[in-house]
Amino acid sequence: NRRIPLEETPEDLITLDKINDIVNNKSVFIDYFRYNPNKYKKNLDISKIKLSYILNNNVDKYVNKLKLISKEHKNMIPVLSLKEPFSTQMTIDEVIDIIRELKILNEKIAIRMEDKLFEDYKEILESELRETDFFMYDISEQNFADV
Repeated sequence: NRRIPLEETPEDLITLDKINDIVNNKSVFIDYFRYNPNKYKKNLDISKIKLSYILNNNVDKYVNKLKLISKEHKNMIPVLSLKEPFSTQMTIDEVIDIIRELKILNEKIAIRMEDKLFEDYKEILESELRETDFFMYDISEQNFADV
């Protein structure tokens, strides 16, 4: 685990450079940890996840972090994570705009989505994802007793 500073700094790129060295410039997904505070409220130590806390509560900073990934590292694939409750911080049109901006900056992008949001976004996935892009289906806790 490598920590990336809260504010954008030149060290962000150095950290991404170090990751690149480790993977020897191969393709790598960069997925900033996003969480539902209601789900983890008893086990959260905000001091250990400051960046995630800020990115959860500030869509602009989150999107800027995703854009920064692409700025210097064409092999890195930014992951746009759509989960509750912060998916409600953006309209469907804003999500489309973010996807389109990331597509301009990247040959490949990834969208990670909780299963319960799939129906709301499936048409966007069909229309906006290219053959080179990725969709990550995030399966939430489910009751497997019915299976």
